[in-house]
Amino acid sequence: MSESEVFGRVLIAFDLSPHSLTALEAAVEVAALFDAELLGVFVEDVDLLRLADLGFASEIRSFSATIQPLDAERMRLQLRAAAERARRTLAVSAERARVPWSFHVARGPVAAAVMEKVGGRDLISLGRLGWSALGRAGLGRTARMILGAAQVSALVLRQGGWAVAPLCALYDGSKAARRGLDVAARLARRETPTVVVVAGDDRAAERLEHEAAELLRSRGVRARFRRLVGVDRKTVLAAVRAGAPGLIVLPAEAGEDLGDFLAEAETPVLVVRDVE
Repeated sequence: MSESEVFGRVLIAFDLSPHSLTALEAAVEVAALFDAELLGVFVEDVDLLRLADLGFASEIRSFSATIQPLDAERMRLQLRAAAERARRTLAVSAERARVPWSFHVARGPVAAAVMEKVGGRDLISLGRLGWSALGRAGLGRTARMILGAAQVSALVLRQGGWAVAPLCALYDGSKAARRGLDVAARLARRETPTVVVVAGDDRAAERLEHEAAELLRSRGVRARFRRLVGVDRKTVLAAVRAGAPGLIVLPAEAGEDLGDFLAEAETPVLVVRDVE
């Protein structure tokens, strides 16, 4: 797999919260690193529009703290204006980084609208909260739905910027893990990443460490290695999280639920899935 084939597109879904703006910053950087197209999607939340159409919903104005009826026409105008602000923000960031970009406005349930736009080789850049935030310690409901249903790689970020170093990648010999090392090698640049090797016994751990070292060496990267032998997945994830790296690169198998891990992680997590 060549570097240009790792990710076809990097998708950023906008709601103009601080979380989605952090996700845009990361998406632009990743798209530039992997020579990928940047795809911006602004979703007009159909559930919000339906509430406005019903006529009995209210909104609290953020500056005046006054309560006003949720007017359907005003809501549509606000969404249209927000979409244009998102498009301009995307254009400025992408053109500054010399990244090809496109922008689309979709209407529907947010998670479904986003998932319709992505394919197997794409990467979704997500703020942890954004739409339907559950609080500082939670993972947004929409983010959970996207991660659970879309079989694509995802970069899940915290508010306040993101940092790659120190990078930690988990390696278990799976196809997703090998793809994850491809990604980690490119992201590491001149840094020395840590690779956590997960195996059922010591012999397998030694083989996997050698395999990972060779793969990284072929890309000009040296790594530190740590072995976790004979432990379950939950223990592995807890150990990786406790290391407090700058970025965790984590392989994920089809159907695996990582919502709890991502909700508890204090650092950005790049979930890498295999592609056929």
